[in-house]
Amino acid sequence: MASLTLSIVNDAIIALLTGGQSYSRAGFSFTRAQLPALTKLRDKMIVETQREGTDGASFVFDMSRGTAGETESEEWGI
Repeated sequence: MASLTLSIVNDAIIALLTGGQSYSRAGFSFTRAQLPALTKLRDKMIVETQREGTDGASFVFDMSRGTAGETESEEWGI
């Protein structure tokens, strides 16, 4: 099961906003074109962490629902 954490999403957003064209970590790769979907995902993950009462470091977003042919935002549940 691939897990996308809030930390990975935040790091990707920062890397892309500070001039990077792409960012990879923990088996995930992101491009500048995905920035709007990443910020939407980050916001959703933050709301979920608040609802669950977890801190951002321990929250894990399950990407196992994604299937071939879906867009990244569909895979990420946004």
